[in-house]
Amino acid sequence: IDIAAFKTDKGFAGGWDNYQCKHYKNALYPTDVWLELGKLCYYTFIKEYSVPENYYFVAPLGIGTALSKLLRGGKPDELRKQLIKAWKKQCENAITSTKKIPLTGELKAYVEAFDFSIVKDKTVLQMLEIHRKTPYYHHRFGGGLPLRPVNEAPPDDHAEIEAVYIQKLLEAYAEFLQKET
Repeated sequence: IDIAAFKTDKGFAGGWDNYQCKHYKNALYPTDVWLELGKLCYYTFIKEYSVPENYYFVAPLGIGTALSKLLRGGKPDELRKQLIKAWKKQCENAITSTKKIPLTGELKAYVEAFDFSIVKDKTVLQMLEIHRKTPYYHHRFGGGLPLRPVNEAPPDDHAEIEAVYIQKLLEAYAEFLQKET
């Protein structure tokens, strides 16, 4: 888990999203994500943490065509099938350094039933748009303050209650400009 975005104060016991960040020299290929998906399945299987509502891959160069077809093409079953096929080579000896994690028995049944539709990606532009809505965006990227909403046009006539304010305002301008009211 690179970034756990908790939606409640209950941590992993409540809703949360996982942002898995990758900074590679190329766009992400399916072979770049098998280990991460293996870890997701294994650690949620052993209840180290709960299944996130969304599992996002975030990479400066985005995701490649093959991975895009799996994540954006609405093919969670194909994603599962390819992960299972890659498990022995990509996951079995790499999920943890303390033991092998073969895809057998209850773990295999868990992976076969896992909802891979939660696995998605976020582009750099999408991440910047999310960040833009925080108070930290302008400190990091500058650009001034967000645009203000358009003001309503003033009414043609003022309300009677505003007369004293308007008279005082006119007197202040007159004093500043050194003119008679």
